[in-house]
Amino acid sequence: MAGQDHPDPPSQEPRPINLPSRLTRQFLSLCPIMTALIYNVTVKVSAKAHHDWVNWMRDIHIPEVMATACFSSFRFLHLEGYDDEEGFTYAIQYACPSRALFDIYQAEHAPLMQQKYKEIFDGQIVVFRTILKMIGEG
Repeated sequence: MAGQDHPDPPSQEPRPINLPSRLTRQFLSLCPIMTALIYNVTVKVSAKAHHDWVNWMRDIHIPEVMATACFSSFRFLHLEGYDDEEGFTYAIQYACPSRALFDIYQAEHAPLMQQKYKEIFDGQIVVFRTILKMIGEG
C-alpha cells in the first residue's frame, strides 16, 4: 500500500455527541473536581475503515461509554503527523473521577464494549489502551 493515497481525516464540522443524562451529570458533579485518571485509548484505523470508524465512534461508541456514568468527560483527538499508508491514528481520552468508577467500568462495561468494537472493526484497527494517573493540571 506504500504510496497509495488515502482520504484525509473528516474535515466537516464536528457533530455534537450525545452526553449522559442530567441525572448522570448530577451524580458526576458530586465527584471530586480534579480528574483522578485518564483512560487513554489510542487507535490506528485503516484508510478503508476510517470514515465509518470516525462516525461510529462519534455517534455510537463514545456516547455508550459516557452513558455508563463512569467518566466525567472525554476528548476525541486526531494525532497529527502519524497518518501513513497503514491508516490514521486517534486518541480518545476519558476522564475518570475515581479509581473505583474506573474499576466498575472495567468489570461491568468494558468487556462487552470491546467485543462489539472487535466484531465491527476486526482487522481494520489496532488498539492500545493506557491508564494515566493525574498528577496535576492547570
